[in-house]
Amino acid sequence: MLTTLKFPILKKITAQTLDRFGVDHSIWVPDKAFEYQISRRILRDQDLIRSVDLSTRPKTFLIADSAGPYAQILHGIISWGLWLRGLPNQLVVCDGGLLVCDAKKISYPNASCKDCFGRVKSLLDAFGLPYLLLSKFVRPSRVSDAYELVCDLSWRQCEEFVYEHLPIGEFARISLTSYLLVGEPTESPENLHLYRQFLSSGIVMVDFYKRLFAEYQPEKLVLLNGLYLGWRIAWAFGERHGVPVVTWEVGYQPNTIVMAHDAVACYFDHSSEWPVYAARELSEAEREQIERYLHRRYLGDQGLIQYVKPDDHSDGGILRTLSVPVDSKVFSLFTNVEWDSALVGRHRAFSSQFEWIQATIRYFQAHPDLYLVIRIHPGEELIPMMETRAPLRRRIEAVLPELPANVRIVGPEEDVDSYQLISASCATLVYTSTIGLEAACLGKAVVVAGLVHYADKGFTVDQFTVDTYGKTLAELDRYEENGNRELALRYAHLLFIRSMIPHETLFRSDRLFCVTDFKFRSLRDLAPGNDPNLDFICQVIASGRAPLLD
Repeated sequence: MLTTLKFPILKKITAQTLDRFGVDHSIWVPDKAFEYQISRRILRDQDLIRSVDLSTRPKTFLIADSAGPYAQILHGIISWGLWLRGLPNQLVVCDGGLLVCDAKKISYPNASCKDCFGRVKSLLDAFGLPYLLLSKFVRPSRVSDAYELVCDLSWRQCEEFVYEHLPIGEFARISLTSYLLVGEPTESPENLHLYRQFLSSGIVMVDFYKRLFAEYQPEKLVLLNGLYLGWRIAWAFGERHGVPVVTWEVGYQPNTIVMAHDAVACYFDHSSEWPVYAARELSEAEREQIERYLHRRYLGDQGLIQYVKPDDHSDGGILRTLSVPVDSKVFSLFTNVEWDSALVGRHRAFSSQFEWIQATIRYFQAHPDLYLVIRIHPGEELIPMMETRAPLRRRIEAVLPELPANVRIVGPEEDVDSYQLISASCATLVYTSTIGLEAACLGKAVVVAGLVHYADKGFTVDQFTVDTYGKTLAELDRYEENGNRELALRYAHLLFIRSMIPHETLFRSDRLFCVTDFKFRSLRDLAPGNDPNLDFICQVIASGRAPLLD
């Protein structure tokens, strides 16, 4: 059977001809752009296209402006799925002109609005879908007018800036942090100018959504992430008008997303489901399912970006590599990337991750019989053009030029197996890192210092203040044999298995979320009943179904 169209003569054969002979031609055509891959599937079903009145006034809006092809393609597929299920919708698209936005970072500040919009437009045109442009409601001169409103603000005034009763200064902070690739931006003249630019973009987005809500009276919003400036403003208008919001983010497992109702999807808040799940024993099949998945993670198959490079060290071998006596009592501390949305604003007892790290080092300095190994997140250096600009190791060494003799730092570039380190440790310390949950599943005592979804679930140590943190570490002996491993496994099943909604039957992507191929053959595959994954996603959006797989 023909499985690819890689020969020139075969590329001339039409899809209809291949259909007639029952030949599968849904496989990716390697030398064609996304737009070709999409349109060749959509345009095959002209009768189905004509059955949908795309001019119907939309009541649902899908918002992923500033995002790349992955999000636009997913929204294009979802949009058609909703249309084919009788739910008129429209995609919101920024057609450029803002002084700064979340599509840019300091490592590529000159990313072109024209190129960005051109790419989004060409993808959505390939889908044949209607979309709403920023320029429909905002005139170009509004950008400069907006900057005039904030151009003289101090840093403190930027933080406290409110426009149309919305805390735009607060909303813009996470975008500023992400743009600069640092956890705590300095109040430099350059950063202040950038902060003001983000505020001006926020003003323009407020004006846009104010007009959108006035004209269309939306009944539902679908947002990527929901935390960054433009998306957070859209959500704020939803809250103001009582409009339900569905957020989504990429999942832990390959080719999955996670969704949430009126909550930040990437915060993975399962507090309402947890009491029932905590009391229910895993079936034999569920236990095998989660342990198989966790084993893949321990081997370095992270699902997202591969942060772990497994080695052949035994527990003792990894300690010798780190010049730690094999019979020592070792605690491992795992950091987060400081500018990532998983950490920004997710504080609990401490005001920042860095304050917590310093407090932990001071504790071990006072207890020289114990060893602390700080594993800095490999994501600080792993992703090209997104390298952290204020690395934690450098910050630690700036305040502690000479580390205590019993403290080791493993840099982001070092090939040290984090799971072997956990195995060699008597306890694991985290701020919001997912590896804390994995350590609990291995039976380790886990201290959680930040606001993270798996805290307060009964299998971590998290009830402390800055003043009682040292006492908590001193009493960890009683947690060494974590009797709550079973609870951790139940929670891991809820998170890693039931929360991850697959899209691999529609399209697939690699670890860096670059789309690699499309799996749906035609528009008809997106109709009700033809793809269970799309059916589920559309039910979550249209009917408010809980975003947990059965």
